[in-house]
Amino acid sequence: LRSERVDEVSLMLNEELDIPVMSYKGCLSSLENKPWLLHTVSHSAAMESGKKAFRLIEEFADRFSEGIYYTDSMTYYETVGAVSSCSCMETDEVEAVLLSKRIEFSKKGKGIWLMPGLPLKPAFIFCFRRM
Repeated sequence: LRSERVDEVSLMLNEELDIPVMSYKGCLSSLENKPWLLHTVSHSAAMESGKKAFRLIEEFADRFSEGIYYTDSMTYYETVGAVSSCSCMETDEVEAVLLSKRIEFSKKGKGIWLMPGLPLKPAFIFCFRRM
């Protein structure tokens, strides 16, 4: 039997909120299982991946009136950089869920950073509503 990997953060958001979740792996996703590949990630690859994330958020916002952008990438371009210039308004539905679950997070500018600890991994979450 082959087991399917379950992402706890995505699962929790889907269970607690009736809002579509868009997961984005980004340019560092393979490093979780293959950390020796860190030297293969270039600055330009991170920038391009950030531009792709921005486009995907905008397309997602065009399809749904509200949504959640979730990534386990830790690059500026795929997190804060991707959401800082998008045309969506940030909402705080996710914060209430995290507080109720006693999950530590940090709010700095747009987006929420999940802190390592508990069984959850670090992640970046942006809950938005189309303007």
